[in-house]
Amino acid sequence: MNDPIILGCEYNWWLGDPLPELEPLEGFRAAVVEDVDLLARLHDVAPEEIQRRFEEGNRCYLAFLDDVPVGYGWVATKVGQIMEAGLSWMLAPQDRHLWDFVTLPPYRGRGVYPHLLQAILKAESKQAEHFWIGHRGDNHASQRGIVKAGFKLHWQFILTPEGELEHQPHGDMSRVKADPRWGITQAAFEKISAELVEQIRSQFDS
Repeated sequence: MNDPIILGCEYNWWLGDPLPELEPLEGFRAAVVEDVDLLARLHDVAPEEIQRRFEEGNRCYLAFLDDVPVGYGWVATKVGQIMEAGLSWMLAPQDRHLWDFVTLPPYRGRGVYPHLLQAILKAESKQAEHFWIGHRGDNHASQRGIVKAGFKLHWQFILTPEGELEHQPHGDMSRVKADPRWGITQAAFEKISAELVEQIRSQFDS
């Protein structure tokens, strides 16, 4: 491996930052939905999983085109988490962590994702100021939607050519350090074994 591997990217949008103008998307609207059975069907999970998310202080926004659900995304208001990695962190009242966004396959490529993100920012910024979102390093579709919506990159997880896991800050360091996930992921990196690093390397090289 001669070049670093980008494992993940983290972005921010703060109240007062610009929202780029998006191409109009006819029939689009977004709304908070609390229908557990509907969300369970869209997510293909048990209703108990949706209920658990609600109980932990999460809200689900659905994207609609002509009143047909075409995508969804979650907003954490109390605790951010990456379930696959077993990481969780507390959120201050002014923080929102955006996670688990999906555009249903028949509607991809139309710009649903950035429209949904901007709708969430407009709605949630009535109560919050700082918004955080991330994606895997190889998820270029998510990257495009996040940047198009107006978020700015503030750090990346990288695997160096020497096999070291590192944070790579970008942009305004005050925002990097304000990210509630910053210290949590640094501590998690220190516990990752050499064996897991090789697994990560193999996964991204394949």
